[in-house]
Amino acid sequence: MKKTASRIIGVMLAAAMTAATIPTTGVNSYVSWLVKTTEAAASISITKAEGGLETAWAEWTADTTGVSGFAVSYAKGSGSYTKIDDNLIRQYTDGHWRADIPGLAAGDYKIKIEALNSSTVVASAASSTVSVKAHDRRGFAFASGSKNYDNGACGAYKADGTPKDNAEIIYITKAEDIDTVTSNGKTGLSTILQGRDKLTSNPLIVRIIGKIDYSGSQLNGSGYIQVKPSKPYTKSDITIEGIGPDTTINFGFLLRNASNVEIRNLAIHDFKDDGISLDTDNSNIWVHNNEIFYGVQGSGDKAKGDGATDVKNDSMYVTISYNHYWDGGKCSLCGMKSEGGENFITYHHNWFDHSDSRHPRIRTMSVHVFNNYYDGNAKYGVGASEGSNAFVEYNYFRNCKYPTLQGSVGCDSDGSGGSVTLEDSNPIGAVKFCGNYYTGQNEKWTTDSAGDTKGDSDCCLVTDRTKSITYKTAAGATYNNFDTSGTMSTYIQGIIPEDPTVARDNVLAYAGRTGGGDFKTATGFAFTNDDDTLYEINTNLRTALTNYSSNSVGTHYVIDHIGGAVDENFVPETQAEVTTEKVEVSTEATTEAKTEVTTATVTVNYDNGYTFTGSGRLTNDSSYGGAYFAATGAAAGGSNYVQVSSGAAELVDTDAGATTNLILPLPQSYTSGKVTVSGTLKPSVASTNWTMFQVHGTDGEIAGIRTNGSGQYGLRVDGGTAITAVDVKSAANTQVSFSIVIDLDAKTADLTLGGKSTGAVSFTRSGLNKLMFVTATSARNLTAGNVTVSVEASTSTVKQGDINNDGVVNNTDVLLALQYLSGSITLESDKIARGDMDGDGKLTIIDAYKIKNLV
Repeated sequence: MKKTASRIIGVMLAAAMTAATIPTTGVNSYVSWLVKTTEAAASISITKAEGGLETAWAEWTADTTGVSGFAVSYAKGSGSYTKIDDNLIRQYTDGHWRADIPGLAAGDYKIKIEALNSSTVVASAASSTVSVKAHDRRGFAFASGSKNYDNGACGAYKADGTPKDNAEIIYITKAEDIDTVTSNGKTGLSTILQGRDKLTSNPLIVRIIGKIDYSGSQLNGSGYIQVKPSKPYTKSDITIEGIGPDTTINFGFLLRNASNVEIRNLAIHDFKDDGISLDTDNSNIWVHNNEIFYGVQGSGDKAKGDGATDVKNDSMYVTISYNHYWDGGKCSLCGMKSEGGENFITYHHNWFDHSDSRHPRIRTMSVHVFNNYYDGNAKYGVGASEGSNAFVEYNYFRNCKYPTLQGSVGCDSDGSGGSVTLEDSNPIGAVKFCGNYYTGQNEKWTTDSAGDTKGDSDCCLVTDRTKSITYKTAAGATYNNFDTSGTMSTYIQGIIPEDPTVARDNVLAYAGRTGGGDFKTATGFAFTNDDDTLYEINTNLRTALTNYSSNSVGTHYVIDHIGGAVDENFVPETQAEVTTEKVEVSTEATTEAKTEVTTATVTVNYDNGYTFTGSGRLTNDSSYGGAYFAATGAAAGGSNYVQVSSGAAELVDTDAGATTNLILPLPQSYTSGKVTVSGTLKPSVASTNWTMFQVHGTDGEIAGIRTNGSGQYGLRVDGGTAITAVDVKSAANTQVSFSIVIDLDAKTADLTLGGKSTGAVSFTRSGLNKLMFVTATSARNLTAGNVTVSVEASTSTVKQGDINNDGVVNNTDVLLALQYLSGSITLESDKIARGDMDGDGKLTIIDAYKIKNLV
């Protein structure tokens, strides 16, 4: 019976597709899909397995036939395997999988991946040996004799990198988790972190995974998640960490009254105030291996945002290390004016990558700055004032305009470094400078010698780090020799810095997120020599960051889902009942279908938009429910076409008398709620008065992207001629990312393009139902990247194709349709109605195919 049903479905499928002029490739790929869902032939191919700093990771691809999920385990040396948490496994939109394993002690490990069908292992693969290294735990956060010294540990991990005893682990995998995560009877991340000391003394590890954009009630008025125990310097044992190379957040962290806290492996962008603020009465804090980009743009010296990592108000015994600062305006303020002591802060192995100033800018504190890489800094490196002392040793300065500044003397006093660069007032700061390599600095920058009675240069240059010096600047600052004779001198002298060149190489190898993070690989961005002296916003970096943070840089870097399940709704026992035999397709049917000239496919994911896959020319057949090519104009298309390749669709316009149109129908018509459409544009020529993208309603174009007479991109509404321009100009072969928020209730559209927004613009039309990319009638090509569609609300409570009415159209619905067609199950009339895609009152094989197109 099953064999007969299978053959009937195969013949029906081929015949129905031929009648509907669906491409041959559609027939073959759909039959292939049907066969694959019924056979158990899983396989795993590990494509990468590596070790890092107290972490290891593996990536793999797999044939997921008959697979419900994956389990990942690790073993040290010849030891037994330990299974990792399911949340550490995720799949990316290009299909590959990755698992990261944090909390490993240094050593050699193997990683095992198992494919499961329910609880049964159907395939397995093990990596070769990977080597894990220890983090560099140096700096005052780890100093014996510091306020809350913890045997060389800091945060919720032990000194060997493994979790502390009884550590609790919570996961943030989507923005909603920040509101709903629970611990010890408290709900919400900030709520948990602020009151934890009153409830438990157990360590806490907060693991953040993927891209998290959050603006909800757990943030305070300055946009922070707060770590705030009830009393100053409360030992907290908290680690907040990103997982893997791609965790990004758009908010900051504020620490107040906390001790023994670690923040690591995050990319932080577009934060409202500071990226990480150690605000008041903190001790033994370790901030390391983060990547910090631009904050929210302000005015004046806040054009790139405010501080990246500020240390203030009697925060003490802090280590800031192995962070990657991307073109920050003000990297780190260290001290206010009210600190009661030396406080002791360490900066080491940070990559100040074309950032402008405050590396750090010190008030009141005693600060050790060693083995950092200063790379093309337009203003200055280390600045000391307000009674501060800085021991600056064995750093690598490349094209840093002024490696150091001392308040009211040298380049700070004559205005070269800015007349109010260090906001001077007495007593002024002093800098001891030893063993550093510097090249490309401004010629006005000079050094004093120890014992110099004049003391009017930018630092005191010494050759022996172990000896105390006699040094006083002309402004009255005296170096206090905290590194050779103070309470922390023994600890400082026990640190053996690397040669500056070795330090630079280690910074390049290990600073930032796991494996150096994925930003450069994802966006292709790289600084140029021209950027060394630039202190305005770097527009190329801003565009790259906007594309990166909006996930419009290619599918390889975008997480599809988190967790080991191949499909959260997968039911392997039920699916296995469909058939056990391959389906034969009639030769006649496939021969007739060969009239289509396309090898490309464009799949539609409901509420997710369009992904361009395959390679070839797009069909001009609009009947099969997917994207298609159309042309308008005098020649009705001529030699125009749409070419799909490398995850993009190029609208080729060789006929100047016609336009090329890429039509993207939506799965349903939206009449209420908010719909956000985002994607990328790349025109072949810089052009004016060209409408490149349109959002259509039932009565015509609702909104579109058009260039004006000056070549600026802008928002056009209701198909009119007037546009609201953004300050971004069209450029040949330059990709820009865009998003249009359509509020169908308020009838407003808001275009954001290249990081610039038009704000809400009113329109009159209604019923959003399709998207369209457009060339112009003068042979101008246009390349469109993958398009996402996000729907916040809709008047439609039923999604056509959602047979089981669970709110999403997925393979479960396709399976139900096929089971119904094969006679193995019956369906109620309401389920048949939801599966009836063409409105003929029946659930047929054509409907099953159209539902599959929505998955």
